[in-house]
Amino acid sequence: MSSTSKHQSQGKNKLKYPFHFQALKKIGIACCDYYQIEPKALTGPCRLRELVIPRSVCMNLMRDLTWHSLGSIGKFFQGRDHTTVIYHTKSKETENGLWNKNNTLGQKIWNDFEKLRNIIERLNEVPKT
Repeated sequence: MSSTSKHQSQGKNKLKYPFHFQALKKIGIACCDYYQIEPKALTGPCRLRELVIPRSVCMNLMRDLTWHSLGSIGKFFQGRDHTTVIYHTKSKETENGLWNKNNTLGQKIWNDFEKLRNIIERLNEVPKT
């Protein structure tokens, strides 16, 4: 087998960025545990409210707590476009749509966001020895 074909065959089975999603994966797992949903449901295409809210919270946490780009976050959610992430982050910033603080659902989403942010930050703390 030539070195070119060996290299090409190895590349097919590898992720493009093998360690790229580690921080995103930790946040995704924390969100799945909090909302008691499966990871495939969080990143999947379903648009049920029970999944859209955790997905929106998760995208905003990823954007706030990591250095990852909009495109990287979108790819984590089964190849969604970066504009999907923009929509969710803008709705949080402007407090529109799901993130509207003037209704009970919006208040619950903000509370969930803050609780999850605290949980994730505690998970990433390094214990003092």
